[in-house]
Amino acid sequence: SMLTNLHQARFTCEDWAMAPTGQTGSIRMILTWHFHFQVRPTSPSLCIPGASWLELHPTSRLITLHRDYWDASELLAAFPGLGWLIRGVKKRIAAASHVMEKS
Repeated sequence: SMLTNLHQARFTCEDWAMAPTGQTGSIRMILTWHFHFQVRPTSPSLCIPGASWLELHPTSRLITLHRDYWDASELLAAFPGLGWLIRGVKKRIAAASHVMEKS
C-alpha cells in the first residue's frame, strides 16, 4: 500500500555484494538503494537511503529471507507537523553525541 499511496515512487539500486554462507549453502546478498517518492503529486521529491539483506536458496535462488534497513525519521520528517519535531530531535541527538565524543 505504501507504493500505492505515494507518488512517483521508485527504487534505485546503488551497489550490491553476494557471498555463500558456508553452513547451509544458501547465498547472502546485500543491496544498497535509494527510495525516491513524493507525498503528494505537487510536493517536492524526497529520497531515503537504505539497504536490504537477502538470503537465497542454494539451488532455486528464490529469496528465503528479506530484511530492509532504513531511517524511518527521514519518511516521518516529510509529513507536515512532524518535520520540525524530527529535525529538533536529530539536532539534540547530534549535539549530545558531539559532547560525548569530547569526554
